[in-house]
Amino acid sequence: MSNNKLELLKSYEFDKRETHNRDDSEGTWSATESVTALHTYSYRGNAYIVMTVWYYSGEGDMADSDHYRSLSFRVYPIDLADAESEERVRQIMSGTEGFESHAGGYPNVDIRTEDSFTRYISDKVKGAIDEYLAVKKKTEAISSGQEILPNVVKVYYRDMPNTEVIYDFGSHAGLGQAFYRCTSVSIHELEIHPDCKSPIDRPLCYYYPADYGKISVCIVPDFFDPAPVLVVARSSKFQTGNSAVICAYVDESPAPLTPDEVQKLMDFANR
Repeated sequence: MSNNKLELLKSYEFDKRETHNRDDSEGTWSATESVTALHTYSYRGNAYIVMTVWYYSGEGDMADSDHYRSLSFRVYPIDLADAESEERVRQIMSGTEGFESHAGGYPNVDIRTEDSFTRYISDKVKGAIDEYLAVKKKTEAISSGQEILPNVVKVYYRDMPNTEVIYDFGSHAGLGQAFYRCTSVSIHELEIHPDCKSPIDRPLCYYYPADYGKISVCIVPDFFDPAPVLVVARSSKFQTGNSAVICAYVDESPAPLTPDEVQKLMDFANR
């Protein structure tokens, strides 16, 4: 799993706008925030332009409130030698659409200053660039005619499992391609009850979107039968995560299953 450091090269724009209204006599309030920021970064040996757009709106009274938050990114590759040239940055942005990424979950940011905003979004920017690289890797593999067989099994809280193809095991965003708009995952070793045996003779792990509640996946004895079963559970009915991906666990990192292992795990999960 890549932990390469994200380095801010240059800031070109930070446009912040906000309004706050409060009526104490009525006990109501409303607020809007928007930020458009343009930066160049160095990451994993290459340079990228990243346009960040944040928007928030909210309103409420003494009894209730409503909030809307959106944090999106547009990523453009750029030569490292050109990353500090605003003319070249603007030229690339005007000539290409870039890659759009949206932060998952219920994002919030600190917009008090440009510095606090930039620090706060840094992990999200890294995820957006990783997502761009993962999509690029997947597109190149498909375009080349390369056949990649299913290499993981996706399990659900209540539905039947199915197989998936992961093209990039080297980043959270690559792993997150099994989910909708996921660039950060939570990874855990598959839990196996001491009285049970896994259908696969090597360590397994599971992962799920980090922003959508906790999922627990384990192999335990059946309540009515000593035969082991695969159980997928959410930590709370109030959390929205409903699925997880099971794959191999090599050097404490997710790794692909072989076609035979995929079939064994599907047979086991479908019993």
